[in-house]
Amino acid sequence: MISFFRAISLNLKQCYGLTEGGGIFQIQPDEEVKPETVGTPLPGVQVRIAEDQEVLVSSRAIFQGYYQDYQATEAAFTQGWLRTGDAGYLDRDGHLMIIGRKEEIIRNKSGDAFSPDFIETRLKFSPFIKEAVIFGEGRSFLTAMINIDFGNTGSWAEERMIPYTTYMDLSQQTAVEELILKEVRVKGKIRYRDGQIGEIDAFVRVIEVL
Repeated sequence: MISFFRAISLNLKQCYGLTEGGGIFQIQPDEEVKPETVGTPLPGVQVRIAEDQEVLVSSRAIFQGYYQDYQATEAAFTQGWLRTGDAGYLDRDGHLMIIGRKEEIIRNKSGDAFSPDFIETRLKFSPFIKEAVIFGEGRSFLTAMINIDFGNTGSWAEERMIPYTTYMDLSQQTAVEELILKEVRVKGKIRYRDGQIGEIDAFVRVIEVL
């Protein structure tokens, strides 16, 4: 969406912040807008990534604590840095990319962190994918269970004279499997913490859930 509006000369940007952090503390610079990131820290703000990939922030604008809640205040900080509760990483240019909420991320066998919700949402950008569920904690690969959109995929098949009778029959068509595989490879690309984009080596296996 950002790329579309910027293409028509609307200076739309992403920013990032939270109430405890004094509001917005991260924004995309005018000449360095990357659609997948939330930009760089504002002047006077420091942002770093903890070992568990939680985004930490430090500035003079950070709140002093929660009213009459010492335990919550203590839990909100680590060595003077405010814990945002979000997981992310800094790319080579110092731009911050948010993966998702820290408690919701999963890690593969190599230790790379992924947000199932982020990937699932990306996959559902496809008009041919209605629902998607990602899992793969501790594995060398991630798995997606995909529910195709019967209406859109059916129309796509009919335009190409691909015969089918039921949802299951449609999903088992070789052309449909290839279509979904293409959508997964395009919509499900994963960007690693070093900024590299992971190409998906995937295959489609149709299963019937009773």
